[in-house]
Amino acid sequence: MKIYLLTFILIISIPLLFSLNSFATNYYVSSEGDDSRSGTSAVDAWKSLKRLNNLVPKPGDSIFFRRGDEWNGTVTVNMFGKEGSPVVYGAYGEGERPKIYGSEIIPGWKKHSGNIYKARFDQKINQLFLEGKKMTAARYPNSGYLFITSSSNPTSLTAEELPDAIDYSGAKWFGRTNYFTTSLLEVKSSHNKVLVINEAPRFPLKKGLGFFLMNKLEFLDQPGEWFYDEESKMVYLWTPGGDSPENYIIRGSVYNDGLYVSGKNYITIRDIHFLHQAEKGIHLKNSNYLVIDNNAFSYSDGYGIYSLTEATDLVITNNHVTGVNHYGMYLRISNSLISNNKLSEIALLENIGITGTGEDNFGGGIYVAGEKGKNKITYNRLEKIGSTGILFARPENKIECNFIKDVGLLKSDMGGIYTSWYKKSASQGPEGSTIRNNIILNVVGEKYGYTSTRNMGEGIYIDESATGVIIENNTIAHCSNSGIKLHKTENITVNNNTIFDTRQSIHVLKSEGTEENQITNNILIAVSDNDDYLKRQVLINESEGNAFYDYNEYIHLYENKEIFFNGSDYYTFNKWQSSNRNEINSRALTTLLLPGEKELLLYNDSPQEKTINLKGKDLKDIRGEKITGDIRLQPYTSVILIGYSAGNLIN
Repeated sequence: MKIYLLTFILIISIPLLFSLNSFATNYYVSSEGDDSRSGTSAVDAWKSLKRLNNLVPKPGDSIFFRRGDEWNGTVTVNMFGKEGSPVVYGAYGEGERPKIYGSEIIPGWKKHSGNIYKARFDQKINQLFLEGKKMTAARYPNSGYLFITSSSNPTSLTAEELPDAIDYSGAKWFGRTNYFTTSLLEVKSSHNKVLVINEAPRFPLKKGLGFFLMNKLEFLDQPGEWFYDEESKMVYLWTPGGDSPENYIIRGSVYNDGLYVSGKNYITIRDIHFLHQAEKGIHLKNSNYLVIDNNAFSYSDGYGIYSLTEATDLVITNNHVTGVNHYGMYLRISNSLISNNKLSEIALLENIGITGTGEDNFGGGIYVAGEKGKNKITYNRLEKIGSTGILFARPENKIECNFIKDVGLLKSDMGGIYTSWYKKSASQGPEGSTIRNNIILNVVGEKYGYTSTRNMGEGIYIDESATGVIIENNTIAHCSNSGIKLHKTENITVNNNTIFDTRQSIHVLKSEGTEENQITNNILIAVSDNDDYLKRQVLINESEGNAFYDYNEYIHLYENKEIFFNGSDYYTFNKWQSSNRNEINSRALTTLLLPGEKELLLYNDSPQEKTINLKGKDLKDIRGEKITGDIRLQPYTSVILIGYSAGNLIN
């Protein structure tokens, strides 16, 4: 009898359990809602984030924000989902994505003096917006840098350009301290043209370093600038038009996070616009199996998406991040996908605010350094980035089919794509990773503000003891330093890449070890007989290198034979070939440009085949062969053409 009873209970319980788990609930939030309602339908929607944040959803539940509506504050995730039944945060209705602001409206403006207005605001702010446009934190000078003229100790500096009638104590000091670092410190005291900062930066102060000062009312001297006085709780603003801020919606960033997830798995976040956060758009902590899809992140001062703690199995797709200053995405993740995202206008000099770039070597697009690696970073577009485009670490990552353009606009000694292995701090390097089919254009490596005599932007930069990385089928062009730089590396495969118009197409520097770097089947093209550092653009620069070369095609579009450099001497191809025990199957070609001819790089930065109509123009390839008809380019490939009207073609 007991056996039959137990069987009956099991038969009843299993479908009942299944039935209970299948009853997911949809919750709705609208700016016209009412927190006293059920929240379980569009007509009974809740109104506030406070009410929503009291909800403890079940696995499978969904929370929908009405499109076109907006809220101020932080969304806090209070419950985890399960495999196949995630907790979903999304949107309903028609129109623009719902907006989660990290800012509050600042009312009550009165004239302070001249064109400057003020309003009392009890919450500390680090960004200010007028009708959605970011205003500039009051600074001196208004653009660019001042320069240190002398430094007497690690925390003291003199700048002869400084006006000496101002007490600079309490000001924020933002300055270049190295090729790849910008430090944010505080002025402790000042006297005449001497500033004493609160601590020594990571690299020493010295003559010629650039800096600017922020966060003093005395610096507010032109339209579009603002200042917040923490002591008096007063905001000051000079509007772009010089009129009263009462004529506009003025917002100040006060909430650190747009959406916060801690210790929760299986969460989906999609179709939401996060704006003006003081720190992070989405902040993840100890959370796995998340989907972050089709969101927008605008002017979160620190990061778009952030996870300092280790996470696994994330899917981050179709998001757009713009206007942040620390990193577009800063992620310690493994076995995850980052794909089809757009990142732009990150850590640009004119947008830097009172938090600087965060850490002194930050200011990049995507940072991925999960301990186990195995991430896929594919089909992303990164444009106008202050430092590195994509920085990755740890093994077996795939960095493929990304479009990276205009990077290194604030800092230098960095790359469109960068990796390294600091053995003292990491158990594994990037071995087994591939960098494949990426297009990298215009890596500036900005020297302005530092004492360097040249820009130093690398297309792909493999640094500091990294081993076992494959670099193949990439297009790299218009880099101020190297197309590909291998520094202290071994066993790096560089195969079938096209490198065009760089100071040195490939630079192998201080590389050593038992396994040589393999450099084969590449097309390397120099287009200028001039350079601001080397005697001219060269194709290989091997300074204490450790590499095997063969099957490469070396092309220069000017009459010059010395296109190789060993760190001290320039070589012709014949001399280079004879001095190497390899290069048997490589060849060098000189394709001289005739008067009026131009070279043009055509590329396909899409995942579909692309047909380019040559419009009947008289063109040839870099080997001098005539080109007729249309050009068909496979995804993420390129071709270089030469002709009298080549420059008029639209890519």
